Amino acid sequence: MIFWGMACSSRPSVGPVLDSAENTKDTGLQVDTGGPGFVPPTMIHGFFGPMLLDPVEHDFDDPQTLVDMGFDTVGLAQYLLLGPEGIQMKMWSDDEIREIVSGFREVGLGVSLTLSMGYTPTGSEDDWLWATNLPSHGVDPEPLMQTLTEYMVDLVPLARELGIYQLSVNEADLFLHETGADGRPDFSKVSAWGQTHRAAMQAAGWGLDDTEQLVWKTGYGYVPFSETSPVTAIELDFTGYTAAGLSLTPSDQSWVADPETYAVQYRAMVDRSLAHLNDALPEGETWPLVTEFGAWGCECGFWNVDDPSECDRYWSEAHIQVVFSTVFEAVVNWNSMKERDYRGVFVMDSPTDSMQFGLNHSLAVQETIQAGLSSLD
Repeated sequence: MIFWGMACSSRPSVGPVLDSAENTKDTGLQVDTGGPGFVPPTMIHGFFGPMLLDPVEHDFDDPQTLVDMGFDTVGLAQYLLLGPEGIQMKMWSDDEIREIVSGFREVGLGVSLTLSMGYTPTGSEDDWLWATNLPSHGVDPEPLMQTLTEYMVDLVPLARELGIYQLSVNEADLFLHETGADGRPDFSKVSAWGQTHRAAMQAAGWGLDDTEQLVWKTGYGYVPFSETSPVTAIELDFTGYTAAGLSLTPSDQSWVADPETYAVQYRAMVDRSLAHLNDALPEGETWPLVTEFGAWGCECGFWNVDDPSECDRYWSEAHIQVVFSTVFEAVVNWNSMKERDYRGVFVMDSPTDSMQFGLNHSLAVQETIQAGLSSLD
């Protein structure tokens, strides 16, 4: 299975331990985003910032750069460290969210905010279970589900204040599913909670129309990356959800040294993945997601490898261009044949601390993405 940034980067850096009710409160500082109103587009051209990094430290720290590349939405992630007593730590306070979001809103970018989670059985960050299926460690998923719902409901006033138009839960099916007696994933609890969560958000007034979207970003470990990979239906009830995400990352089987040959094999994998995700989810609209490439072949990234002969796979700049152009082309082709089931592409940058495949390192890759974004409409 594939996890954001797991192979090459450290886990998220979160805020201080919440050891009392007092330090869970923010100052209530109001921030005027000052930007133009944002109406969610029919086709979303989105950018997910790199995992584990404050956006102001990213190489694309100027929000206008993202606008110039053709993005209309930026995706941020709020990481919560959960424990038996509820939320133990947060990556950002409400005031930090205000500061970060306002910079993107001022240039007219829409903002999507996703909740992701880790777990500590003791309350200590040193015992963090990160990027793993928690029930497999003996953790009861139901209290965690309730905590996530309570946090997101409480987030609604802040989201409205800042003009955040999309709230999402990140890969709860991947992290919280149970395993049946036959060894296959059992999504029944996660599915039931998804509907409870949606109802709670609607009761809070969120997601009643398209200007406020509620998104379930599905875990993509069950989408087959090659013809020999097992096909496991996601089997979640997404009724009422706006979208789901998909990572299109090359498997070892699809990578070959020649970029042109690789392009053909990669396109076949992308087409299989689009079809499978479409079949696995209920009827509706989904967003595919291009995720970071630093999680693959970390020691053989093309801009920091000293001796390519030492690497089993040596990524060239042309390979990365192929990855992005192929996804855009596949989505455009799918939508022309299927009456637009996929409503956008989110490009996710590589974690900066992996030093692999960062979009800022390659003007050619940036231009490929810019061209691909312009082809979506």
